[in-house]
Amino acid sequence: MEEDVMGQMRRTMLIVGGAGILIGAGRLLSSRRRRQRRATYPIPASLVIQPIEEAAITRMADGRFELQLAQSADQVRVYAGPSPDTIDRSQPVAEAAHTDHLILNLAGDMARPYFEIVRDQQPALLIAERILPLEGIANMRDIGGYRTEDGLRVRWGQVYRTGSLAGATDADLQLLTDLNIRLVCDLRTVDEVISGPDRLPVNMAPVYRHLPVDTGAQTSRQMRAVLLNPSNLQAVMDEAYTYHMIEQNSAVIGETLAALANPVNLPVIIHCTAGKDRTGIIIALLLALLGVPDETILADYSLSNYYFAAFRDYIASKFKQPQAFLMGIQVDDLQPLLTANPETMRRTLVYVRENYGSVEHYLAQKADIDAATVAKIRDNLLV
Repeated sequence: MEEDVMGQMRRTMLIVGGAGILIGAGRLLSSRRRRQRRATYPIPASLVIQPIEEAAITRMADGRFELQLAQSADQVRVYAGPSPDTIDRSQPVAEAAHTDHLILNLAGDMARPYFEIVRDQQPALLIAERILPLEGIANMRDIGGYRTEDGLRVRWGQVYRTGSLAGATDADLQLLTDLNIRLVCDLRTVDEVISGPDRLPVNMAPVYRHLPVDTGAQTSRQMRAVLLNPSNLQAVMDEAYTYHMIEQNSAVIGETLAALANPVNLPVIIHCTAGKDRTGIIIALLLALLGVPDETILADYSLSNYYFAAFRDYIASKFKQPQAFLMGIQVDDLQPLLTANPETMRRTLVYVRENYGSVEHYLAQKADIDAATVAKIRDNLLV
């Protein structure tokens, strides 16, 4: 079927002048959908790959922090501070022997603490929370701390990936202020922005840059896949990532990444609606450009699956259209659109390298990111 199914039905209804044709066609499609065997998909949590890191810190429900080391250490000392450059090394916040696990209780009020881990004779390790605990913003994560192939690390507190900021609470805005966000790159379409404009801090307001990704006919292609061949929806996602995003939106990718070459724009938030697809591709290309291994890139991408329930609830709230029910579509039919399958991103990276040789060559040829810009980005974001 070449035309959008919903579009056909709307036009038919207008021509006839009543709802009878819409209902009849809907029942026909619904009957067809019921006869089809619904596609089965993996549990979203099973798609999460934990990044391989020497240490990880998470905030507990009671406000304390849990530190988990990849390997046990004979001696561990932990220092803390409100920024990577202001770690208080006069007194450790915790120390222990022969352990790989500590609970940290911080005195004072640091909006977003950073921790320096000193283990045995190893170099000090700087870490922070990867997933930030916000009230009205989903999927906000710091991409810092990842090790590159040549032994460097991505700087903490410089690039944040997230979903829409439209639901930010006052407490969220205060945290964004504390993080000293200087630039917000919004990848959503014009309609999405009109429907839910970002809430941004008023004091020390960041620069807002709307860089809409052109979704073109992709939405109708996804709908046709749901209606006519839901088992093919994953292939539609693969095409959306490669042909549609990589090929058709390279200018947006280039403009977003070029902003990171100027330290005035850092720290930066890069976001779309869910912080998963459009944001996910740009962050994956950025991490690859910085030299982060693919297994880490895929793991970082997969962490969006922690927010599957939030994504599903959002879609369900928008899914109360009579056409959807008449056609027999259920929210769970859309699961490949709501999850972050690492294989989708793996195939995207393979596509880029097979067609352009490397991420650097792709960005040079399609996104106008030259070697000098790459060098500035790396200088700003690696340590």
